[in-house]
Amino acid sequence: MTHPQWPSRLGQAVAAEVRRHRQAQGLSAQQLADRCAALGLPLGRSVLANFESGRRPTVSVPELLVLAKALGVPPIALLYPVGHEDRVEALPDRAAPTWEALRWFTGEGPLPTEQPEGAARPWAVSPADAEEWQEDRAGLTDYRWHDRYLEEWRADRAAAARATTDGARDALLQQAAGREGPLWDARRRLRALGVRLPDLPAELEHINADDYQPDWGNLR
Repeated sequence: MTHPQWPSRLGQAVAAEVRRHRQAQGLSAQQLADRCAALGLPLGRSVLANFESGRRPTVSVPELLVLAKALGVPPIALLYPVGHEDRVEALPDRAAPTWEALRWFTGEGPLPTEQPEGAARPWAVSPADAEEWQEDRAGLTDYRWHDRYLEEWRADRAAAARATTDGARDALLQQAAGREGPLWDARRRLRALGVRLPDLPAELEHINADDYQPDWGNLR
């Protein structure tokens, strides 16, 4: 089954957000057009006016990105207006709560499905959608965990440098060392996906060695 109207509905939703952000900032259509041109993608005032009015029903990905930058908002905010719309049409004829749709777009959660009236919950995640998300085929979840472990390692090391006693410093350094195992494990999963591994500080390069053995007992 085809859904020829969905691109237009999606474009209209984006147009509404472009207009709302433009007006909230007191920008004219010409001023927004000038900003887009300065970013390298000219969009004339008449093009923007037609887009906002619905006479131009769709928006391309490059246009979405440039419009978002010109308005000073993340591109995803034009697709999923959290705090302004309770639900969005995330896929053709498939609505979802706006925040949950945004989290699905960024890989942070599965896409829920609206349940029949009278169901215990208005929205639920199907087993198939949950499994699809848990597969993490793009590795985004592991990238996020990698960032988190690395930030915690850095925070522990920084706190150790500020410690006023040997005991406190040693405890923090041990805690930092405990981050190495989870960090190594995230890199192992990313390596299995064949994606480029994030860079590491020189002090952590040893976890890339083939014979590295994580010490899980250090993590508190």
